[in-house]
Amino acid sequence: MRTTPLFIFVFLVIVESFAQSKKDEVIQITYQASSHGTIIENQDPQVLLLSNALIKGSSEAKLSGEAEFPYEEFFINWNTNPAKYIKTARFSEETISITIDTSFINRYNYNLTEETKEILGYTCYKAVAIVNSNTIELWYTKELPYKASPVALGQNLGVVLEYVRNGNTAITASEIKRVNQNIEIPNAPRTDALSYADALWKSRFIQIPVFENEQINFVNEPNTSDEVMRFAHGTVILKKVEIPELKTGTVGFIQATQRSLGDAYDRTASVFLIRKSEKETFLKGMQNGMDQIAVYENGNGTAYRGMVANKNFEPTIELMRFFTPFGVDHFNDRVKLKGKTWHDSVLYRQEITEFVDVLSDEEVYIGAFIGNYDGGGHELSLELTFHPGWETNPSKTEVLPLFNTTSVMEMGGQRLPNDVRYRKRTASDF
Repeated sequence: MRTTPLFIFVFLVIVESFAQSKKDEVIQITYQASSHGTIIENQDPQVLLLSNALIKGSSEAKLSGEAEFPYEEFFINWNTNPAKYIKTARFSEETISITIDTSFINRYNYNLTEETKEILGYTCYKAVAIVNSNTIELWYTKELPYKASPVALGQNLGVVLEYVRNGNTAITASEIKRVNQNIEIPNAPRTDALSYADALWKSRFIQIPVFENEQINFVNEPNTSDEVMRFAHGTVILKKVEIPELKTGTVGFIQATQRSLGDAYDRTASVFLIRKSEKETFLKGMQNGMDQIAVYENGNGTAYRGMVANKNFEPTIELMRFFTPFGVDHFNDRVKLKGKTWHDSVLYRQEITEFVDVLSDEEVYIGAFIGNYDGGGHELSLELTFHPGWETNPSKTEVLPLFNTTSVMEMGGQRLPNDVRYRKRTASDF
């Protein structure tokens, strides 16, 4: 029988389509996490995609495009010699993945046993490893023509279908099926392991720089600007800062780095917040003079301005207070001790989670004060960091500032609060 050209054409198309579908067909293994034998609720199951050449480690949400950023995936290319283990981190929809490419080396020693059990119809053998004092059990099968594991361990044993840590935390294969899907390693910039880990860590929280190497000193005419305002002869700096919306459960920190530029004394320092308010705020006194701001009188004949709240005035909210050490950095060479190296700066860090709701999705003023009368003064860097957490407390935190007795405008006419504790007494006080 003669074969017509049309028949040959249709036959070739069918063959080519069949070959393509076979090429794209991979095995997909879905894993579920459990603790003490109970499946963890609301989890994003891990997923392995297996082909002859490449292995991909991901999750259901990542594969469907529903995962929140940042997230990681990994790939193993067994075709290279040595095999390549490639981790990718994606930070946003607009940002290309950053990848780390290292030779895949088996760093772990395994005790291979003859103990077996069946998982999803596959006979699995147990291998045991000790990692950082943790006992890890890996149940792997040789009945699949691949090498893969949902974790870093056991990649070259076979296909790991269950991972158990210390006998109570497990990742177990719940489904194995064939799917048509290509595995492609992203064509992304490559970096070293330390830079990769640093970029991934920083992407997990919000960094808001406030001041960077700003001088706080005493001068007649401070160098003020729209970016960084200066008051009280330069001993107070202030900046308008926009805070993004912060999710419930967010944990906040403030971090300051200080060094001396000439001042030799231990000084009181304060970092404070001025928020939007229907009341008069401390900003008015900073801009127009302390004689324009609310007064507190306690009966001893002294007027204290800008310290105590009333129905028309809201004082500053202090975020952190600290003392500067003696002339750190500037005077380091004055005293030399054998085997001793002086620090060139001082780091101060404090949790400010109680103020997260006050800051969230707001435009506020953040200020810093270091009391001094020195022309060199001090240098200060300041940043806020916010770490997403769990929604353990869905209620909002209300902050009501009652008083702030740190005299941040001391060099601008604000009286020191030596006698705020005293007030005129009456018989009803006793």
